[in-house]
Amino acid sequence: MGWKEKITTIKNEGQELILNFSGKEITAGKNQVVLPQEWVQLKNGVSSIDAFVLVYIFEYAADDSDQERLDWEEKLNFWKSMKRPDFQD
Repeated sequence: MGWKEKITTIKNEGQELILNFSGKEITAGKNQVVLPQEWVQLKNGVSSIDAFVLVYIFEYAADDSDQERLDWEEKLNFWKSMKRPDFQD
């Protein structure tokens, strides 16, 4: 299995969210966001994102003192408004 087969791409409004399970670094292209490998899991052919990470990023009650959280919220803003994602394995 090649590394391209070990990623999941979620597309929405011209943006792509990439879940990388390849063990290799993937550089995001234009309109792409690659999640850190520590945040994602591939088990029995099912891709998932750590729920605690999503809560951390999109916490409404959080203040603006955590720049990393704010940066990820901005990068993933397109994903938060998704109605029906187009998953591609």
